[in-house]
Amino acid sequence: MRQTWKLNVENFGKIGKASIEIAPLMIFTGENNSGKSYLMSLLWGIINSGTRVFQTTSSDAYRKCQNWLEAKLKQHNDTPFSFDDEGVQVFIAWFNEELDSYKEKLMKFVFGFDISIGKVFLSDYSCGSPFDIHITNHEESFGYSSGDEGGKFFVPNYAIFSSFDEEMRFELLRHLSTMLLFRDYFMFVKGTSYLPASRTGFLLSYPVLVNDAFSKTYGNFVENTNTVKFGGPTLQFLRELTNDDKNSVTPQYEEIAEFLQQNILKGQIIREQKLTPLPTYQYQPDNSHQSFPFYVTSSLVTELTPIVIFLKYKRLTSLIIEEPEAHLHLEMQKKMAIAIVRLVNEGLPVWITTHSDTMAQQLNNLIQLYNHPNRQELAKQFGYEPDDFLCPDKAVVYQFTATDAGTKVEKLPLTSGGFAFPTFTNSILEQANQTLAFEVDTDDDHE
Repeated sequence: MRQTWKLNVENFGKIGKASIEIAPLMIFTGENNSGKSYLMSLLWGIINSGTRVFQTTSSDAYRKCQNWLEAKLKQHNDTPFSFDDEGVQVFIAWFNEELDSYKEKLMKFVFGFDISIGKVFLSDYSCGSPFDIHITNHEESFGYSSGDEGGKFFVPNYAIFSSFDEEMRFELLRHLSTMLLFRDYFMFVKGTSYLPASRTGFLLSYPVLVNDAFSKTYGNFVENTNTVKFGGPTLQFLRELTNDDKNSVTPQYEEIAEFLQQNILKGQIIREQKLTPLPTYQYQPDNSHQSFPFYVTSSLVTELTPIVIFLKYKRLTSLIIEEPEAHLHLEMQKKMAIAIVRLVNEGLPVWITTHSDTMAQQLNNLIQLYNHPNRQELAKQFGYEPDDFLCPDKAVVYQFTATDAGTKVEKLPLTSGGFAFPTFTNSILEQANQTLAFEVDTDDDHE
């Protein structure tokens, strides 16, 4: 079980108030221009800000965190210990206090310009898998390591910690707080990866875009001063797309990338072996020895290619995809839903925005298959693998509904048939009623 918490916002863009509980598979659905991408981008920004949220050492909240850790080190000497309720509460209180002070900079980082936001804070934290704090005798040695049984954060013993100056204590405590809250989503100096909508445009033009977009920026976190104005998620997407990180391949997702290539692309995405400043890719259809540049391929290929590239060539801790169904035929949307479920079952958190009733229904089918008493027989009949079953506890859906008072964000209930998606059901019902009303009864119908 991973960490869970709720993101709470008030007076944020069109959203008057929202409380979002994260889950391994999180789905935002609803009308266009209702704030789905805004809230997803904010989630990305909070996680990807990492330790930069923490700015000062003068608050009472910070002192309480310092006192808690010092008391634990003194009590446990050389033996490991875990966060207790008191520790969780004081560190979350410190984070929320710092987040409130940091929110204007956060908006600038995420959106590239000033967006007003009233309140933003985290609540309802659950630690998930064990997060042990281990004590070392090495001076100035602290940090986090992950493992199959959970993570371990290493800190110096009481004597060494007591000798730290304020700067060293602050550095340790802000890393400890970040790992407590985001360790499953922010690792290796890298946070959640964001694949924005309109991926075709970025894929076709990224060699040109990066020359301007990155002309004044570098590193993983930058002030958004580029001439070509992009939000933080798009800048990160372009940076990762143009980073030739051949040593960061994640083999556990290559199989799912291959599933997408075989079942949707009907071909391979080939990374060219040319000595160029930027990595370049082409599409090679099945049963063809020729590869093609993307400007002569279909929109299906160009929309899906960035997803395949990230799964094959990038190191991922979590993944946000806007409209993964874009430019896909209904049958291909069902395959995409299967790929997303497989990623979640492999342990990769995937958060999506969607307008697809087909994808919603397919996810519901996979939930029903998980709970079905005859699921093995049904899986064999319809060609599903065990990794295609979606445990309902791993999924959460939020409906965004535009009202005169602003966007209303609601968590959708889980029923015996999966999640009910009013945004699709109501629209389909209205169209069906119109179709029936517009039918003309003619004599030919009775012949």
